[in-house]
Amino acid sequence: MKQALGRGNCIVGLKGGLGAGKTTFTRALLYAMGLDKNEPVTSPTFTYIQEYFVNSISVFHLDLYRFETEVRDLEDLGLDLDYVNGTYIVLIEWFERLSANLQKQLTHTLEFQEGPSDIPSRSSDDYRRILLVSK
Repeated sequence: MKQALGRGNCIVGLKGGLGAGKTTFTRALLYAMGLDKNEPVTSPTFTYIQEYFVNSISVFHLDLYRFETEVRDLEDLGLDLDYVNGTYIVLIEWFERLSANLQKQLTHTLEFQEGPSDIPSRSSDDYRRILLVSK
């Protein structure tokens, strides 16, 4: 996963309910890419966007949960990818709130699902299945 996204210039939709692990995944990905583990990675629910710079890659983490209307342009959120210098990865929680036109720009989607309850040593609360869809 890190290698697929590490090539950069991709826009990834993260799909899953509240507490499904979208921000936890983002944190793990950033740390795997080399972000200092002392740097906090938090949900951008109230700020809408967090920006990180890791090994020459700009990573933008967006959360559209609080948007009540369709987001038609990422520039309205303060993100203009035309001005990003170099490689970038955009991770968007609640991407379903993007306009259909913007959703077509997604290069991948990750769907976070509850894990199977047939794993004896784990409950579905601490196990997740992640479905990767590349376009």
